[in-house]
Amino acid sequence: WIRAFVRDEGYYEAAYNRLKIKSMNKPGLSDLQKLLETIDIESSLTGPNCDDSYYLTISAIDEEEELYKIAKNKPKVK
Repeated sequence: WIRAFVRDEGYYEAAYNRLKIKSMNKPGLSDLQKLLETIDIESSLTGPNCDDSYYLTISAIDEEEELYKIAKNKPKVK
């Protein structure tokens, strides 16, 4: 489920070594954040943005091997 969500809604920012997941679904991002916490992955939830969306950001993504594999195959944002 996490892999599919990241592939669909996330993008990798190589310059900042982070994965950002954008969604209008704040409760869904909050649930994902809690799930990530259970496997010791820290993240931050921000928003609402100007378009009423929210971001879940995972910094130092290269330290999370499985998520990094997903993230690095996403288009990079400069």
